[in-house]
Amino acid sequence: MDQFSCLAIDMGAGSIRIMLGEFSAKLTLTEVHRFANEIIFENGHERWDLVRITNEIKKGLEKAAKLSVYPIQSVAVDSWGVDHVFLDSDLKPLANPFAYRDKRTDGMLERWENEFLSAKETFERTGINFYPFNTLFQFLSVKDKSEFAHVRAILFMANYIAFYLSGVLNNELSLCSTSQMIHITTNTWDELILKKLALKSDQFSEPQRCGTVIGKVRSEFKLSNAKVCLAPSHDTASAIEAIPATTDNYAYISTGTWCIMGMKSTMPITIELAFTEGITNEITSPGNIKVHKNAMGLWLIQKLKEELFPDLSYGELEQRISGFGSSGITIDPNDNRLYNPGSMKLVFDELLSEAGYQPFKNPLEYFWCAYESLAASFKEILDVLINLRNRKFDCLHMLGGGIQSQLLCRLTAKSVGIPVHAGPVEGATIGNMLWQSVAMGYASSIEEAHKIVGKSFGIKTYNPEKED
Repeated sequence: MDQFSCLAIDMGAGSIRIMLGEFSAKLTLTEVHRFANEIIFENGHERWDLVRITNEIKKGLEKAAKLSVYPIQSVAVDSWGVDHVFLDSDLKPLANPFAYRDKRTDGMLERWENEFLSAKETFERTGINFYPFNTLFQFLSVKDKSEFAHVRAILFMANYIAFYLSGVLNNELSLCSTSQMIHITTNTWDELILKKLALKSDQFSEPQRCGTVIGKVRSEFKLSNAKVCLAPSHDTASAIEAIPATTDNYAYISTGTWCIMGMKSTMPITIELAFTEGITNEITSPGNIKVHKNAMGLWLIQKLKEELFPDLSYGELEQRISGFGSSGITIDPNDNRLYNPGSMKLVFDELLSEAGYQPFKNPLEYFWCAYESLAASFKEILDVLINLRNRKFDCLHMLGGGIQSQLLCRLTAKSVGIPVHAGPVEGATIGNMLWQSVAMGYASSIEEAHKIVGKSFGIKTYNPEKED
């Protein structure tokens, strides 16, 4: 093929985009459709509005069909991890899917460890550390509920959208691995864990590898002859495929609502230090594992902005922050109270008070505190990764929406003390499309597909400030 056109449906917890990619000498991206993805409160729980999501995606596909110069040959979906859709006997959603911040998982970590398996054994089996949003704890919270008995199939978010497009039931491995229910050695469902949850592996289907075609796009979407491909369905797994690395000796941060910082590995790391430091191992592309830690990310900025400067754009807000001096005060950005607060500012005030500080007088100081706290937490995670491998990194690659904040990139470079290469912004979309090019035969391998990234997207380097 001399030319290849595809669509990536990139689902984030804050927004969902339909992106058109056209491969030739370079990869060019066009945003076709974007819409906010907001948690709704329904029947006492925080959920995702699945009907709205699918209706908006259908609108985006209709726009794409009209916009593309060349016939669209394929489409693939990536999304945030852990959340899922329950399907009934007619393969219809039982209800709007729960959102991972819903409080029904409160106390589930303790219940799992007290009644089923120790935290250490669960980590050693799955490679996944204990986070309250993990699918395992979401399932545990509904284990004894009657509706659980009527679940015929369970699809993770991106894989449900792929099913919506193709009619083919499928769960892709990188997204499955976020669940804490995949055995890290066999890369299949852990039967012991499923049994304790009263689940069966055939409710999920066998996890599939990325880089394959699963079916045709259904005719109602008017993308004639387009195929549905499996890219890495977890957005972070797709994002790290877009890193234009010139060395193997790098760490990365995928920046978004969460910041996920880690390194690539061919083997999981499940030693005691990894367990105690909250390191988790998720499968990415075939033969690769991302060894990383989930850290609070731009969620802090998003919630502070909603509360303090709702009418400013992020660009306008960044200008104001940059023109205002830092107080140098930091907090722990991963404190559990910041996870889903009613008021982000009030939690900041509480944390400041515990550290012996008064609430900030100028609201811009909260943003300085948030950014500098994030940068400091990145240094802490980097040090853990270095201890795990007994070797320093040459550089840090940052990608995702957060790199549009030059302040965050600059503060991160200063904190970690090594060059930071920022870009591309649309990491998940690009990685998604690279794997589509492999699935459809445009690229002979993912290594060949990677070569186009450096030719197509600008990368900005932030060097650490030199000490006087």
